[in-house]
Amino acid sequence: FQGRQAARAVHFLLAGYLVLFLIVHLVMVVLSGPINNMRSMITGRYRIKGAQR
Repeated sequence: FQGRQAARAVHFLLAGYLVLFLIVHLVMVVLSGPINNMRSMITGRYRIKGAQR
């Protein structure tokens, strides 16, 4: 690298990408239905809306 400023710039960009990665993945979890997904991991059954018991 070319000194402190370059290291700061690289660190800032990588930190921004990490935050963006985290936000995108949290949005995907929320949109997928976290309660139903957690239930299916614990019980092995996935609830489908409108399905008969």
